[in-house]
Amino acid sequence: VELKAENELLRNASEDEKLVASLKMTRHLIWFEGPLLSHAVAPNGEHYLWYWCDQDMLHHRWMLVHTTSEAIERYLARKIPLDEIIPQGAGDGYVLLADYYSGKRLIATRVKVEDLPDEYRPEPKCFRTASDEIINCQVEE
Repeated sequence: VELKAENELLRNASEDEKLVASLKMTRHLIWFEGPLLSHAVAPNGEHYLWYWCDQDMLHHRWMLVHTTSEAIERYLARKIPLDEIIPQGAGDGYVLLADYYSGKRLIATRVKVEDLPDEYRPEPKCFRTASDEIINCQVEE
């Protein structure tokens, strides 16, 4: 999921929403009928994981966790489980929940890790399977 926001959509956006809109997907790490876990990079080079949480008739909700490229590579090599990165990878104790409405409107909310519902967290000791295919995204320059 990459928001193709127009300037007018971002004019009144919060700083968190501007950050989310600025992220560039580099690869999808888990895919099932669409991306479930993706790796994105901010313009300043910081790394984020996008983790799909839920959806309803109006929106999809994603959790964005600030992490390191090293943690992502360790997860891909099956050296650490996903629950050691999400949401624990958020060094400041917060994650962003990004709600996309009809693929155009974005609302991002900063949430304390301890306030996250259990159903938004990965299963304990959840490792990537050998059959998970990594899909590289075309990065626009």
